[in-house]
Amino acid sequence: MKRLMVLVVTAVFAWRLPVSAETFEYDVVVYGGTSAGIAAALQADRMGRSVILGAPETDLGGLE
Repeated sequence: MKRLMVLVVTAVFAWRLPVSAETFEYDVVVYGGTSAGIAAALQADRMGRSVILGAPETDLGGLE
């Protein structure tokens, strides 16, 4: 029952959020702010590609 309530409340708030029509295009999308993710993003940039790096971590590089 609690899950249903959370789902309903989330749906109500999400329905009221403005939707952005702006879109972005990238050649490479790197997910992960570890040292490997940063290295991959840098290398793709050096190769002339447009890159976005997304990371759920608060600190880049895998260190806290």
